[in-house]
Amino acid sequence: MIRLTCSLNVSRETLQNHRFLKQLQRILVRKAIDLLGKIASDEPEKFKEISKLYGNAIRIGMLESEKDQIKLAKLLRFESTNSKYTSLEEVSAFSRHLIPLMSVR
Repeated sequence: MIRLTCSLNVSRETLQNHRFLKQLQRILVRKAIDLLGKIASDEPEKFKEISKLYGNAIRIGMLESEKDQIKLAKLLRFESTNSKYTSLEEVSAFSRHLIPLMSVR
């Protein structure tokens, strides 16, 4: 029996600078965002619970990731007086509707 011994010690800097790991991170982030988007559209009640737990992480991710800002913005939910969790699209649609009404007065 031949035994090969190899060191498993890899420096953290080597891992952080490795191109494959950066690519893997981008793929995982993209998959997670797609999955969250699907849950948000198909199962709003389940996404409400996810939003309660990970809403702050989504907000931070939106600030840190320029590539995924638009996708993450669609996942944001805000508490409002009309409903418990309102999407950014609903807030902007309401404000577009409200501004012409306020100018009439």
